[in-house]
Amino acid sequence: MGNETTSPATDADLLERRFAEQALHNERIRMALIGVVFAIAATTYLIFRAIDHPVFETTFHGKVPLVGPFVVISAFMAYAVGGFVYLGRALERRQIPPIWQAYVSAAVEVSIPSMTITLLFQIMDPAHALVAPPTYAYFLFIALSAMRLDPMISLFTGALAATEFAILATIGLNITTVEQIEPMMTAPPHYVGKVFMLLATGAITAWVAKEVRSGLKSTLDSIADRNRVVDMFGRHVSPQVVNKLLSQPHSATVSESRHVCVMFLDIRNFTTFSEAHSPQEVVDHLNKLFAFMIDEVNDHHGIINKFLGDGFMAIFGAPISTGDDSRNAVAASKAILERMKELGGGPGTDIGIGLHAGAAIIGHVGSATRREYTVIGDVVNVAARIEGLNKPFESSLLISKAVRDAAELHEGESLGPVQVKGRETAIEVFRLA
Repeated sequence: MGNETTSPATDADLLERRFAEQALHNERIRMALIGVVFAIAATTYLIFRAIDHPVFETTFHGKVPLVGPFVVISAFMAYAVGGFVYLGRALERRQIPPIWQAYVSAAVEVSIPSMTITLLFQIMDPAHALVAPPTYAYFLFIALSAMRLDPMISLFTGALAATEFAILATIGLNITTVEQIEPMMTAPPHYVGKVFMLLATGAITAWVAKEVRSGLKSTLDSIADRNRVVDMFGRHVSPQVVNKLLSQPHSATVSESRHVCVMFLDIRNFTTFSEAHSPQEVVDHLNKLFAFMIDEVNDHHGIINKFLGDGFMAIFGAPISTGDDSRNAVAASKAILERMKELGGGPGTDIGIGLHAGAAIIGHVGSATRREYTVIGDVVNVAARIEGLNKPFESSLLISKAVRDAAELHEGESLGPVQVKGRETAIEVFRLA
């Protein structure tokens, strides 16, 4: 099947394999059920043979041996047990048997009642044999074929059962010798009706298998959608965002133009802090800070798009938007600054945040084997440049006029049009903290 990647073709292959494994699991259960049926049949035969031995002698004209039928039933039961073990090993090795084996198995199972009826021809009148309990086993095997989750196999099982019974009925009625027999039992319409019932049962079972297959595939599709969301956005997405993405699972898989607000956050003088602490202490400190920062971004409907060593880039407005993306970004920034104040200051607790809003392309960048969901556009570069202005302006939170207007803010000190690196046009920047 190939290795799992994020490419659509491989996702489909993986989904198909999971479905095949589920069908194989169902097939193993089906074999277990068949084995149980044969075990019950063998036990029932022995019990009734012991209790009503004279009745057996009369009914079968003394032609039924004690051991023969039990041996035949036991052989069929061994077939079921063997299939159960074989399928169990296939599941352990994650090997999917070829489809032709399922058709061979279906043919063998349908032949079981046919063989039994043929044997009954030898010990009782064929007309009676054609209405004996073994004929109902056809319907049992057709019904159990639904567990294979393949409509074509169910149709095949029904058609083969109808064909074999029609052949047996034709032969049996031609060799019937009892004259004092109910006319209905030798009337062709009676057997034609049963043949059509077998065909209809196969068709209905195929429809049931198709519906179950569709339902199972839908469930696996939902699981695959959730896995794609988790793979796409990592563990730093709020449950609310995940739920919204799952309600429109394909919205995040296509590149599109969006109006977003981008946040860049940087922990200042972190190099100095790192020099004075062990690597483990540095990591622990970062995890402590990032823990509540991520929570604040998530709580304000944003996502952490990527970590940048001692900082990160967050997006508000993609993959989903609340309509208040810039306002959410400002609120998240203020909340983070308040949480930083609660730490009481000290090395490694001074941060700078820059916000800018504008149009961007949202989508995937990378190859078929490794892709990243990201935002591309001038808005990203400008947001990064604005964050870099915090140090010269001795500020903690700077936003562009685009963010201030979108958030409908009336606060903030204007620092005037500021020339940022890489842009010819100056940008008006406001200090909020």
